[in-house]
Amino acid sequence: MKAGFEATALIIGVWMTSVVGITLKLVLPGRFERLSIILYLLAGWSGIMAYESVFGALPSSTLWLLVLGGVLYTTGVIFHLWESLRFQNAIWHAFVLAAAGCHYIAVLDGVVLARA
Repeated sequence: MKAGFEATALIIGVWMTSVVGITLKLVLPGRFERLSIILYLLAGWSGIMAYESVFGALPSSTLWLLVLGGVLYTTGVIFHLWESLRFQNAIWHAFVLAAAGCHYIAVLDGVVLARA
C-alpha cells in the first residue's frame, strides 16, 4: 500500500510541477527563467523519493545510468546559465544529448536486456 501511495504522490507532484512550468512558459514567456530551471531539476530528481521501491526492482547498471544521466543534465544547467561563455548553448546541448543517451540505455538495460 505504501509503495502505491508513493507512486501516486510522485506522479501527481511531477505533473503539478510540469503544469506550473508550462503555464509560466505560455503566460509569461521569458520571465521566471531561473524558477523554470529549478522546476525542471526538481521534477528530474523527484524519482529519488521512490528510491527504496526502485532500488530492488532495477538492476544496478540501470540505476547507475539513471544517476549518471541526472548528473549530466544537472551539470549541463551550469553551462545553460553561463551566457557569456562562447558556445555555451552547444555545450549545454551536448550535456543534454549525453544525458538522454544514458537514460535511453538505462531503459534498454532495465526493460529490454533484463528480460533477455
